[in-house]
Amino acid sequence: MRLIILALFGSFCLTGKAQVIKPFESFKIFKSGDKYGYQLKGQEVIPARYSYATQFSKGLALVKLDEKWGYIDSSGNWSITPRFDMAQPFNGEYAIVSKYGKIGMIDQKGDFVIKAAYSNITEDWNNYYVWDGELQGVQDKKSGHLIPAKYDQIRFQSKLTIARMPNSLYDIYYEGRKIISNVDRDIPYRDFHRLERTVIASQNGKYGVFHLTDGWIIPTKYGKIERISTPDYTDPHTSKNMDYIFVAHSADYIRPEDDPFWDGETEMTDTVRFFYSGGQAISEISFDRYEVREQTDEGNFAGFITAWKGNKRYTSNQNLDFEESRFLNIISHLSWYIGEGSDKTIIMNRYKFPIDSFDLAMPLKELYLDPETGELWDEEMIVGEPFLIVHKGKQENRKSAIYDLVLQEVVSPWFEGKLWASREINSLGQISYVYDTDKSEEGNKGFFVQGMEVGTPIQYQLFADDQTLPNNGRFYRVMHNSKTNKDDVFMIGLKEIAQVGSYDKAYTSTQVSKDSITYDEFGEPTFNRTNLFKRDFVIIQDKGKYALISQQGQRTMAIYDTIIQNTHKEFVNIKRDGKYGLFHVVSGKTIVPAYDQTLEVETTIDGSVRIDVVPINLENESYYLTSEGSKFLCGYEDVYVEKLKGGYGLACNTEKAINDQFIQAEGPYKNLKLGNSLNIYLAQDKKKKWGMIDYTGEIVLPFNYKRIEEANIEIYEMGRFYSVYQGKKKVGLANSKGQLVVFPEYEQVEQLKNEWGDPMPAFVVKKNKKYGVIDYQGHGILPAEFEKVECTYSDNLKASLITGYKSDDLIYARKFNLETPNIYLFPLKGYSFVRGESAFILNHGIIEEYDFNTGLLLRRQSTEKFEIKGEMFNIFVEKGKFGAINKDGKVLVPAIYDFAEFFDGREEVMIGFEKGVKYYIYVEDNKRYTEQEW
Repeated sequence: MRLIILALFGSFCLTGKAQVIKPFESFKIFKSGDKYGYQLKGQEVIPARYSYATQFSKGLALVKLDEKWGYIDSSGNWSITPRFDMAQPFNGEYAIVSKYGKIGMIDQKGDFVIKAAYSNITEDWNNYYVWDGELQGVQDKKSGHLIPAKYDQIRFQSKLTIARMPNSLYDIYYEGRKIISNVDRDIPYRDFHRLERTVIASQNGKYGVFHLTDGWIIPTKYGKIERISTPDYTDPHTSKNMDYIFVAHSADYIRPEDDPFWDGETEMTDTVRFFYSGGQAISEISFDRYEVREQTDEGNFAGFITAWKGNKRYTSNQNLDFEESRFLNIISHLSWYIGEGSDKTIIMNRYKFPIDSFDLAMPLKELYLDPETGELWDEEMIVGEPFLIVHKGKQENRKSAIYDLVLQEVVSPWFEGKLWASREINSLGQISYVYDTDKSEEGNKGFFVQGMEVGTPIQYQLFADDQTLPNNGRFYRVMHNSKTNKDDVFMIGLKEIAQVGSYDKAYTSTQVSKDSITYDEFGEPTFNRTNLFKRDFVIIQDKGKYALISQQGQRTMAIYDTIIQNTHKEFVNIKRDGKYGLFHVVSGKTIVPAYDQTLEVETTIDGSVRIDVVPINLENESYYLTSEGSKFLCGYEDVYVEKLKGGYGLACNTEKAINDQFIQAEGPYKNLKLGNSLNIYLAQDKKKKWGMIDYTGEIVLPFNYKRIEEANIEIYEMGRFYSVYQGKKKVGLANSKGQLVVFPEYEQVEQLKNEWGDPMPAFVVKKNKKYGVIDYQGHGILPAEFEKVECTYSDNLKASLITGYKSDDLIYARKFNLETPNIYLFPLKGYSFVRGESAFILNHGIIEEYDFNTGLLLRRQSTEKFEIKGEMFNIFVEKGKFGAINKDGKVLVPAIYDFAEFFDGREEVMIGFEKGVKYYIYVEDNKRYTEQEW
């Protein structure tokens, strides 16, 4: 705070010799005898008749005449007649003056803006502080509102001013106007809701709720009032979406004073009542106690209130009406309710209409196991999943299954015992669940995949994490079969689960680890586990020999004696008959064991593509191996295209070659040219077919294509891409490593761009005049069956909403994520936009809100009256038209737009569409701009 002390007039410029700092319009103060005047360019313009004079400030000069102070203009005329005992020059628009020993403040007309009634005046950037001895008041510089100097402490809280009186009571001001007097407690931050304009305050030891304009909406007669967060419930009295309700307690928490056996815990004699945010009672019943279940997978917390009156239990519904409940407990999960009765559990929709019943039903709870002891850790609910674990039968004969709330049916077999589950998302966008039963002593496990009517039986003991295999669209899981004592390997694809085989032992690479113990400075041990392999693949042990399954699904025979970790993350050393070779864990290609020592892989970078080479140094020969086992003599930077008899081939620079000149490509090729990366060459064979070779001469893309050319497509870390043509109009894409990622069957392939025109890591494809989307790894996001496709929302390229439009106005939207693409497909209608974690869809007078992460429908409501909450304002829909309102319900932008959405990154701006024209609207003043103007 910048404070300027203005009360010490004795040391101010009222005595002593005048100091000329900077003359006003070149005025200079001069002295004649004991009087002062002003000169301009050496000529006297204002006679020396003042006993004191100061420089001009804001066009006025402070002077003293006949023991009084006043202000003159540049002509020497009195602008403010001398009538003050002491005064200061103008500082800005105001000046401090004194009369009869009291200080005040005047404007340039001489009128008091703060009357001369104070002992001191200080200021900061926003306020003037007035003092009457030790008591203070405050005046807002902008509005001029004055709070009198009768308080010993003043603090500000948003637009509230909380002033404490010497008797320790408080007065509460709002924008300079006193709204509440004699409050006996300070107002904590949580008790003032600025947007809804309510204050929880107490007088004479009793609490109430004060509205800034409506006054006391809940009278001060309660021992305690608290606010419960209930986002997005609609107040039936105002038809507004509100953020909270009030809970009023008849008494505060009471500590017994005369109980000699009091154990230190608080007792409470209390009843509670519930009020809407406008102060109207929700229920006339005073409940003995209540409970709120605040679960993060549901927006409307108000649906979770359970209250008791005597032996009767009541629960609130979606509209906050309390109903006597026939359930012992009720849980809200996503858009469903689960009611636990004395004999049955009822599954109900959001309107509490029963859809199914079981002996017991609960949302999925994940079971955590101690990896060392195998003991169970705490259970934790798996949030946001549309699945329940349902049970039938009594405790001793219980059977369990997994129930899909969307399909409203059991989607797994019935298993013996109690189930737990853990949730995983694989690279195909599928969600799989590993479940566990407690029926046997060891614990048996299985898994199923969302969207597949298949799963493994509950007969497995050990399981590993999913193994991501993006190149061929599948992943592996290894589980131990408790019946056969074998390890079963499963392959999970887009539409099926297949068992690969059963082996003595099978491991994922993440299971192969090294344990160690470190000690801190106090000697306390810490257990450490380090994975030995850096990439995911499957290791098989059968009859004492090892085999491997690569990420692409390539398998070796079980013929190797040892598998050894390599420092390079994509390779492992394999050993057979005392000789070493390499296994490429991504592709499965093998360098046959023929070397006396382990092989270390070196990596070089050409700016966009990584090249892996193995240097071999023998007594009589030295050469390089490619990562796939091809022999060559020099690196990519020393390879060039050479004219040969009958065509072109690759040669090695003789100065840098380890041996003599070496033609690396089989060739000759009819055409051969370097591509857009230093190790890929575009080649045409004698049959005039095009393919790709790398700088070692190895074919990386077969010679099957009419032509190959550089595409105007580039993706971070993947380099540039090549257009691959098959026939006259069939085109696909190959990446900078020569891998075919889009099969050449399309009329057109272009890079997808987001709503700002930035390139995305996906491609728009056209087939039979219809459009679709494929990601950079070749996975299909949307099939080529849409009139138009676009990226309607993106978050720093990490998560996007890809939408496809059909002539029937249907929208198909898919969430797209670089790490886990193809997660959820929404068959939607109308126009869409994303706000926070929700996707909003306008569909012929109906707005639907979907969870952006799960794809579940959260709410559906008519556009006759609808609100979508923002940070600074809400979008509201009235009779099918869109506008903006503030938190108090005041209309900021009239509902005239055909559609509206929030402007990402600019919280004060709304985007509106009117008759096909897009506008950017500042909601506070309703000023709008077209795209060109913006």
